[in-house]
Amino acid sequence: MIRHMYLLLISFTISIGAVDDETYTITMKETRQGDKGQMNKQSTDKSTFQIADKDGNLLQEVNETVVEKFAYRQTILDQPAGEKKVVRLTRSYEQAEIIKGDDKRALPYQGKTVLIQKKGDKYHFQIDGGEELMGEDAKLLDKEFNQNKGDGIDFNKIFLPKKPVRVQESWELDTEALRKDLEKTSGVEVDAAKVKATAKLMKAYRKDGHQFGVIQIHLDFPIKLFKRDDVKITLDTPASFLADATIDSCIDGSTNGGTMKFKLRMEGQGELARGEMKFKVTIKSEVSAEESEKDFAEK
Repeated sequence: MIRHMYLLLISFTISIGAVDDETYTITMKETRQGDKGQMNKQSTDKSTFQIADKDGNLLQEVNETVVEKFAYRQTILDQPAGEKKVVRLTRSYEQAEIIKGDDKRALPYQGKTVLIQKKGDKYHFQIDGGEELMGEDAKLLDKEFNQNKGDGIDFNKIFLPKKPVRVQESWELDTEALRKDLEKTSGVEVDAAKVKATAKLMKAYRKDGHQFGVIQIHLDFPIKLFKRDDVKITLDTPASFLADATIDSCIDGSTNGGTMKFKLRMEGQGELARGEMKFKVTIKSEVSAEESEKDFAEK
């Protein structure tokens, strides 16, 4: 028994001494003209929205689950050197469908190739050999490519560490830039003093000649109010808006291969004002998603 305990102690001591003390300069590959990749994306959005009168009597309740599934091969056709903005690309969609409850709908570009092209300050979408996608048919593409008009946050600048880090080392993110982007794109007001945003390198390993790593990201944005047009929801106390992501990807900038899983959770209660009318509201939302990318860039 003593010998067994001794061997366990030696094994434990060796493992402690073998902790990876190497530092890693983390960078993600930027897209460039000629890049080809296979993307697979799936997300599930579960939300509950309740409206009650001033006495707490329930007037309306909406419970909705939306699942989005996409699989496509993407080719960057035109991206000026030194520019982050892609001017022209194609996506060949193997899958593009939305499921709402029991309703499953394939988008009109499933099984087809879409040309995505920037004209002026806006992207346009056209099925190969067909007419331009517009309105509801182009809703998700329009949201992805036109919502921020190209002035969104720079992932490499905001999320990646500014110096080499070790495994199990964490770093603070630019909370002000993240807060401003969320407020601009989502129509919310954030309690800036309580925002938290951190990342941590959990693991580093070699794969197919590339340096890979696992990064965990945690965001905490207390939401004070929602606003859209003449509708405003002021919350009793800041709603919890939490985001957790795990990125398992190449971290030396040599390839785009990798996966990302994330969850968003938000819950709050408050008052909805619409003109002179006021109601009590309860909001709850949970989004889970997984994305994978495989680089097919020609050697």
